[in-house]
Amino acid sequence: MIVTDGAESLSRFKISSISLNIMIFLFIASFILSGVLAVSYVKMHMESKKLAYLEEETEVQERQIKEFESTFADLSTRLNGLKALNDKLCDMADVKVYSGGYEMFGIGGPLVDEEGESKTDKDDFGSFTDKISNDIDRLQKKSETQGKSLQELYSFLEGQQNRLDSTPSILPTRGIYNVKGFGFRKDPITGKLRMHNGVDIINKAGTPIFAPAVGVVSFTGIRTGYGKYVIIDHGYGISTGYGHLENILVDEGDRVKRGQKIALMGNTGRSIGTHLHYEVRINDVPINPLLFVLN
Repeated sequence: MIVTDGAESLSRFKISSISLNIMIFLFIASFILSGVLAVSYVKMHMESKKLAYLEEETEVQERQIKEFESTFADLSTRLNGLKALNDKLCDMADVKVYSGGYEMFGIGGPLVDEEGESKTDKDDFGSFTDKISNDIDRLQKKSETQGKSLQELYSFLEGQQNRLDSTPSILPTRGIYNVKGFGFRKDPITGKLRMHNGVDIINKAGTPIFAPAVGVVSFTGIRTGYGKYVIIDHGYGISTGYGHLENILVDEGDRVKRGQKIALMGNTGRSIGTHLHYEVRINDVPINPLLFVLN
């Protein structure tokens, strides 16, 4: 019912119970729908934020994984280098070792369970990456330490190898020689007792003479009593001399290898027949050359 001031009349509207119920239903339904929509919006907003957060976390984890891959690649290269150096050492020392290569053990574990679902949340992944980082640091330090040790050993063995290469170990020529030719003996020309600083190797003229070790030719020319003469400096205080030569095939300053032809046997100087006078000196002190013959 509605009252109007001007005419002081009344207007009546009749609303049926069905219409009233429909209006009430629509109001309640609208309220419920609004609530549902509001809850859905809030939920979707939260899911969106969570998804964005997970995407950011995934990017961070992917970057960490790429860093780990790069670090492991560097470690692999370093370990391959160590293996190559180890193989060189084995060759130098003539040692046979297990050649299965360098392996890295005990890093990490499965990231998924038997059903294939991730078992690591943020904290688990952080702990996992921390463990890998620690393992990588440990392996890097270990590889660096082993690398330094192997390099020092390689340098030592290389020095020993160089020393062996520079130590006379073969007779410089073929021929007949007296095993007691070094030391005091009667001079074949004067008959007087005198020191003989080397050994005499007898063969025909032109017989090739070879370097008994690696070295540098320090002298070529005429030496009193020995005719045409060659001296090779082998380093480490070791030198060798070759006298009574017919021809000299090297020049001063030449670097020679063991077994390289350096001269031809002759009969120059103070000599009664074709032969090679061969000397070995250590710190300029004559040593019996036969002590340096392994063949």
